[in-house]
Amino acid sequence: MDERIYRDARGFAYVFHPRLGLLVLRAFKKRKGTHFQIPGGNVDRRDWGPQGTKTLTEAVVTGVTRELFEETGLEFRNTPERVNIVRLSDGSLLAMKDRYYVVIVINDEDTVKPPTGPLSKPLTEAGEDSFRIKLSKEHTGFYFEPDLEKAAEQISLHSGGKNSIALRQLVKAGVFKTGTIN
Repeated sequence: MDERIYRDARGFAYVFHPRLGLLVLRAFKKRKGTHFQIPGGNVDRRDWGPQGTKTLTEAVVTGVTRELFEETGLEFRNTPERVNIVRLSDGSLLAMKDRYYVVIVINDEDTVKPPTGPLSKPLTEAGEDSFRIKLSKEHTGFYFEPDLEKAAEQISLHSGGKNSIALRQLVKAGVFKTGTIN
């Protein structure tokens, strides 16, 4: 295992609902103030498996689904077939300075259901008020943004703007056109 990759690898999820849009989380940090982000974070040592036996792709999927569950309560740790690692046309992973990306297409059945604790409803009431998630303490709200360019603008303060750049690349590539991964 390459320790540099292990140490620096981060994974992020573009969680897309075909009817509602892209899941965007609201956060507050002293340095940035209120800003918006997508779920994700560091790929931890445990995400690499025993003695670092997982590949980078496997570790990213494990780390992203763990982070997604911790931040939203959305559970995809046991359904990796629904987690689409983002690759470029040459087959290499889309990477932005050791940030790796997945796309997860969700539907209404994926809403977090009680008794998982207090659930949050969206910040907006644009028809998605029945979809609930369980926000972590680091997030103060969420919404679904149907306009992916607006979503890219909203998340531009997150992760050095790299997640915004990657989202624009995915939109340009047509990844979100049909609500399925092309």
